[in-house]
Amino acid sequence: MMKARFFISLVILAFLGCSLFLVDSFASSRVNQPELPPGDPLTGSGDVARTSLTSDQLLDGFAYSGPANESALALPSEAAQPTQSFEGVLTFLDEAEVGDYQIHQDEYDYADDPQRFHLPEFEFAFVQHGSHLIPIQRGRIVTEHPYWDYLLSPGRVWRENGDNGYMRAAIPFALVQKNQNCTHNGTFMFLFHGDEVSHVWYQITQETCTYFKADLWGLLTASYQPQSRSDGDQIRSEYVQELADRLPVKPLAALKERFPEVNLDSFGAGLTPEHVSLYGVVVDDVIYMSPCRTRYGDYGYCQEMRQA
Repeated sequence: MMKARFFISLVILAFLGCSLFLVDSFASSRVNQPELPPGDPLTGSGDVARTSLTSDQLLDGFAYSGPANESALALPSEAAQPTQSFEGVLTFLDEAEVGDYQIHQDEYDYADDPQRFHLPEFEFAFVQHGSHLIPIQRGRIVTEHPYWDYLLSPGRVWRENGDNGYMRAAIPFALVQKNQNCTHNGTFMFLFHGDEVSHVWYQITQETCTYFKADLWGLLTASYQPQSRSDGDQIRSEYVQELADRLPVKPLAALKERFPEVNLDSFGAGLTPEHVSLYGVVVDDVIYMSPCRTRYGDYGYCQEMRQA
């Protein structure tokens, strides 16, 4: 008999739009550095077949008409271990002017106020550990924007041969509506080399509420100020411990392999598919989870997707 603990409010059900659940030497040159996070070093060749968010587009700018498929922002299977490290402050320069949107549901006429479709000011510090990019500020970050606060999550850094010596970085983030229980999940992507940084692409393609459903996207100019931190190794060590303390995650299909009698079609049955972000179950301290869905494909940083 399968022994299962069902976290109905957090994991197994998602409905009505609510999901459940200068530093130019690489980090390896540091003495007594913390152990690398799980999955590092990356073992890909760097030969990534990329047609979206290419290095030329991010460095030179490009005309965009909508979000990219989420796979373009995810860590690719052939990603190679980065050979440079990002440690310092990343600043966006034109948040209040840049950005476009497409509304799917707007019960309270939010479209009447264009400020809702621009990001809050962004100036945050990061440290890198292996292929992981860790924001110094975690949790909800209250901003001066009239409508949005930030949530920043750890992202990834990798090398693609087509990026001409630049490293590629992706940071999952969320906008949280002030005074409301509504979170909009997205990703930043940019290139860096030494103290140079490309434009930053952002897109938001999923949310945890039905009254305001919208895609947001844009290409921002940015600056990067390398800045070594005295607490950098402590942050890296704490992050490695954080990952070690998490329950292991497996695809939902692995539950069928372990328990052939389970009917996977029953998960999410009766729910409206476009309002379901993810579902899963915890069995014997293992999370069996579906992909995290968005309107543009599966989200590349599923364990970082905010669900409340």
